[in-house]
Formats: sequence, structure tokens, C-alpha cells
Amino acid sequence: MQRLYLFCLIFFTFFSSCSKPADEIVEPQGYIQGYFNSEFVVFDHLGYAGKETGNTYFFDELGSMDAQGLNQVNLIRRGIIPSLGSRECHIYINGTPLDQMVTPMRYDKKAYPQQSSLVLLDRTHQLDTLFSATDRYNYLGVTCADPLQVIVTNRTNDVLKGTFEGQIRTPTGLIMEIKQGEFCLRIDRKKM
Repeated sequence: MQRLYLFCLIFFTFFSSCSKPADEIVEPQGYIQGYFNSEFVVFDHLGYAGKETGNTYFFDELGSMDAQGLNQVNLIRRGIIPSLGSRECHIYINGTPLDQMVTPMRYDKKAYPQQSSLVLLDRTHQLDTLFSATDRYNYLGVTCADPLQVIVTNRTNDVLKGTFEGQIRTPTGLIMEIKQGEFCLRIDRKKM
């Protein structure tokens, strides 16, 4: 009985912490959504790698990556873009220790060396061409180099909420414009 009560309490707390339109289904793990080339898309299914990497803050206090250590947040969800089919949307946030993140935290060209990147992966085509010179299916944008910004607007009890907008592109030069992007995901901590 206590387990059921605890589960219901946690479940209710999470759903009340992330708001989406009432007609949208929200998995307990959250969502990423926005307009991708004018098509509104909701990414609300776990990515193919699952929860192990999709809602995760990886950290190493010993400085394995740089003087401050490894600090990377992975926000990964799957969804369908009507004109393109099934895609995975990845938002990576690097360089900011989660417990030191002051919101709002903006990631853009001015925020370097803290940076964020947004990746839109096509899992229906062969992955051996992923980001090769002929890849016209997978998109990437990095806040320190591209016209892209990611803003973490709130961090409460390891639930990250934020917005994103800008451009991402394929290696062949196709551009995707993103507007009114937002995310809300509960993350897990993994010490490396």
C-alpha cells in the first residue's frame, strides 16, 4: 500500500510540474516540442537508447573532460515530423554543473565555453552515413557556432524546463528553422 501511495505521489508531482496542452499525451519522462520548418512536432517517446542516456546528467567531479569535470545533460525524445517521418530530437547541454546552474541559463554564441547542441536524427536511413558529407537526413546545430539558442528557464528537483530556437542543418547544407521550441524533462544523475 505504501508503494502504491508513493508511486501515485511521484506520478502526480511530475505531471503537475510539466505543462502541455490538455489534448497532448505526456509520458512521465517529459517532452520536447516546437515548430520544425513550420510543422508543429511533439517528441514525447523515449529515444532508441532508452532512459539510460535520454534523461541523463553525466558528471565527473575529478575533471576527466576539462578543469571542471564532465558535465553533460542529455535530453532525447522520439516523435514524427509529418513531412519527414520518425525522428529523434537530442538536446545536449555541456559545461555547466547542474547544481550550479542558475536559471534562466542561456546557451548561445556568447555563452561559450558552456554550450548546447541540438541534433535531429533520422533512424530510418543507414547510420553508417551519419553526418558524412553526403548525409541529407540528419540535422545538427551547436550554440557556440550556429544561429541557435537554448535557454534553461527552470530547474526544480531535477526537472529541466526551457526553450530553444534557431537553425540546424545537414552536412549537405539543408536548413531547418526551429521556432517556439520548448522542453520539460526529469533527468537522472549518473556519476562517471
